[in-house]
Amino acid sequence: MLRKHEEEKLADPGLGRHRIPGHRTSEHPEWTAAESLRKWVLQARDSAGGGDGEVMTPGEREELKRLRKQVRELELEKEILRKAAQYFAKEMSR
Repeated sequence: MLRKHEEEKLADPGLGRHRIPGHRTSEHPEWTAAESLRKWVLQARDSAGGGDGEVMTPGEREELKRLRKQVRELELEKEILRKAAQYFAKEMSR
């Protein structure tokens, strides 16, 4: 004679397996906790620097790199022009 928990296992073969809450092993048998964790780590690496949780494409990363370089150059030019304006203002007041 089968015990009650053995009968339940026969009725539902998913019982007795390690299960992730909210996860149905019969629908996605390839999903495991390790696979989920791996996907989360990869997504976190891809979105690092984005801040909004969205994954950046390689094209977007390249554009961001280019724009940051352009900002640095413009800030340098602005500083040079500011110093030049101060210098010429002093010369004009003499």
